[in-house]
Amino acid sequence: MFIYLLVCVSASLVLSSAQASDNQLCDPETQYRRDGQCCTMCPLGTRMQSSSSCLDPVCDPCGINEYQDKYTTNNKCNRQPYCDPNTNFESPAEQSKKAKTICMCKEGFHCSGKECITCAKHSTCQPGYEVVSKGSKIHDTICRQCPNGTFVSSTSGKCEKWTECEPGFYAAEGGTSESDTQCVSRHRTHIIVGVITAGAVTLMMIGVCWCWCGNSRKGHQDINGHTIVDCTHADECEEGHKISTPVENEHTDVSSDDLGITDQGNYVAQEFGKLERLSRQESHDYSRPVYLISP
Repeated sequence: MFIYLLVCVSASLVLSSAQASDNQLCDPETQYRRDGQCCTMCPLGTRMQSSSSCLDPVCDPCGINEYQDKYTTNNKCNRQPYCDPNTNFESPAEQSKKAKTICMCKEGFHCSGKECITCAKHSTCQPGYEVVSKGSKIHDTICRQCPNGTFVSSTSGKCEKWTECEPGFYAAEGGTSESDTQCVSRHRTHIIVGVITAGAVTLMMIGVCWCWCGNSRKGHQDINGHTIVDCTHADECEEGHKISTPVENEHTDVSSDDLGITDQGNYVAQEFGKLERLSRQESHDYSRPVYLISP
């Protein structure tokens, strides 16, 4: 009885060791078991024909836009993903048949989420903000506000220190996060003030001269129906008197009664006008006479 039990235990141990040795002979990555044998799989980038033998399978390469990234017994390859340009994706120039293609965002775009279903355009750092990290295909641009005492006036630039005004200059405008300090020469300011002051004084002098000249100009004035003539010489006034004397109409019949006759038979001339002498205004030269011609 004891011998029988010993034989049974020995047989079971032999069978177990045989099965263990058979399992160790098959490579789980490149082989598969069929009908108690370790069969060969097709390599990466290929597919196995259905009529292949166990030890020497027939493997065909994957087609266009197909891939196989591990050893396989399948008779079909996997399809490569479609990189849609309408969602800002771009496909690599060459696709491998041994690996899955990863759709990458175009230049200037990044994945909008962890799954990278769509691509979003990189953010632009506005004036007053500098670029900490440029955007890539997987993350957006990171911006930071310029610290105090620095500025950046362009987009996507680096912060720079404010300009310190040199001696002889002063800060007309202080710096901000978007603009630099504006330095102006003190000498230039004095020149501008002097030019403005000189211009104002010149305009005032021109105005005074204009008013004085306007008041001093006096032409012919009509006072109480008389015309004042400013004469330099008496001859000029006499000439003016002659010109202003009415001309007798030769065709008008004048009776002797109207004209009057002297005892000697001579006609009496009628006085048409009288020459009067007036004093000039105080503003004129009293050495020059002024004559008033009566109408």
